Amino acid sequence: MKPQEPIPHNYSIRRLNLIFLWSSLGLLMATVIMVGYDYVRGWKWFQYEFLQMQQQRIEQSLKAAEKETSQAELAEMARQRAQMEIDIADHRNQLILAQRDLDRWEGIHYAANEDYQFAKARLDAQRYITTMAIEQHSPNAKRQQAIYARQSKNLDALNLRLQDVTRRRDAAQARVNVWLGQIKTLQDKRKTLLTSINKLEKQLSTVEMQGSNLLLSLPMLDFIHPILKIKQVVIPDMYVDENYLRIPRVDRCQTCHTAIDTPGYESKAEAKRLSAELQEKLDLFQIPQDKRQATEDRIAQLKKEEAAPVDILNPWRTHPHLDTFVGSASKHPLLDNGGTVRHPGEGRAT
Repeated sequence: MKPQEPIPHNYSIRRLNLIFLWSSLGLLMATVIMVGYDYVRGWKWFQYEFLQMQQQRIEQSLKAAEKETSQAELAEMARQRAQMEIDIADHRNQLILAQRDLDRWEGIHYAANEDYQFAKARLDAQRYITTMAIEQHSPNAKRQQAIYARQSKNLDALNLRLQDVTRRRDAAQARVNVWLGQIKTLQDKRKTLLTSINKLEKQLSTVEMQGSNLLLSLPMLDFIHPILKIKQVVIPDMYVDENYLRIPRVDRCQTCHTAIDTPGYESKAEAKRLSAELQEKLDLFQIPQDKRQATEDRIAQLKKEEAAPVDILNPWRTHPHLDTFVGSASKHPLLDNGGTVRHPGEGRAT
């Protein structure tokens, strides 16, 4: 077989492949740089630093809550539950019979309740028919009255049966609860003891930059549900002039000023001033009785901030006058008024 003759080229294939290789790598690098430049925004670092501050505070509170929680009491509950489960296993046949009896009475109760409800509906319809027959002096009015009386008597009998079945069903439930009720009581008590810890752990999961939070904040995925995102307030009743157009005012100040409306992030000087002011109001009995405990907790929080080793800097500080501006209980809450209506600034800028 005659060998195939080489195809003539006016250019070097090897050189062309190298050109395609380096141009593809250059295009890839340009795309990565473009996406990275678009992703790395200054406001994201402010939010990331604030998340770190929140995480540290929550972890400290979590350690304090775990320390306050009685580990000995939790261990005793676990021991009691294990013993109860052993008792239930020893009397498994009795529990199974009690559960079967409860299931049977649940079915009977359902049927009795359905019979009663349908009979009640038929009685209501018959009441209307009887009333209309009497008002229109219909010749079959007496017959309709007799039907109504018969259905009313039947409804009373069904009601008595339903009450009897309900009592029997409740008695069957009580027999099951003899075995399972104590475990549920222990579970509820343990849940009450761990309420504060569970709450803090849930809060911690929302600010930790790991797992799904980290994944959904990566480039090309941060459009789904990112933890770092622009925060804005649209104020439709206020407008700004942009290129001869009147558009609703949009404030994005809280994108960087993340704690502007959140108590607990005051500077040391501001914490000192607020704690002294609130303490004076307490001493002069200017605080209502139902709010004194909350005020004392707020003073304790401010004292803790005042004694913190590091002062909180802008833009992470709380507004110094939450009772007047941006606070949720103030006359000018952040969600209704934004921030730039009270001071110069470009609300849409981030």
